[in-house]
Amino acid sequence: PQGSAADALEALANGFTSPDEGFIFDAYTDDVRYENPWYRVEVERGHHAVSRTVYDLMNNLGDPRIPLWFTKVQGIYNPAQNGSSLSDQAGLFYSKLSPNVVYDLAPLPILTFDELMFIKAECELRKETPDPAEALIAFQEGLDAALTRAGVDQASIDAYKDGVVPTDPSNLTLEMIITQKYLALWPYGSIEAYAEWRRTGIPAMTNTLGPPPRRFPYPQDEISGNAENVPDVSLSNGVWWDDGSED
Repeated sequence: PQGSAADALEALANGFTSPDEGFIFDAYTDDVRYENPWYRVEVERGHHAVSRTVYDLMNNLGDPRIPLWFTKVQGIYNPAQNGSSLSDQAGLFYSKLSPNVVYDLAPLPILTFDELMFIKAECELRKETPDPAEALIAFQEGLDAALTRAGVDQASIDAYKDGVVPTDPSNLTLEMIITQKYLALWPYGSIEAYAEWRRTGIPAMTNTLGPPPRRFPYPQDEISGNAENVPDVSLSNGVWWDDGSED
């Protein structure tokens, strides 16, 4: 962990230097062939809804991005319960992704300055000689950039930071960093956020069916033709990089 932290910090020195820089695809058009693909899926199928996990997490923190990101149903926010929700393509039951976030020309963030700052904050905490003070600076820079990118006004940013940023660097935890990184990745960085959960277990999930899967199952043709080399694992077992095993 210390070595990978050092390598990441070295690479970050060659990365983005301000929130004005980022790897963000913004060449979508209003031609149906070239619209944001999340928008096209939402228009045609209505598959997206706000999950209970992310809503409760944000609501408990008093996150100012809630009204910017989520719609209301009959005047209230009603997230879909992970693992037990009804089909709701018409959007009658559950809060959906706001048109502020998913629309035809919506830019698609791939790597942002705020994500880099949260990576830096974690690395500063787990390098060979931890530097909580530098970690806290990076954490705050990441939080500022993420909230600004979401369209939160400065007064709301300041008020939110008063509740989630520790005044003493020694009180900054990995859970604080990954939680804010997880939220900053919403919604377009969902695969990265899933990898973060698999790697750290943060945040706690609220799936009524049990823990979310950590891997794809081995396909039947592999089991049929190469059974002696197929490990005895379930969907809840990790892969080599998130549980230390080599399977």
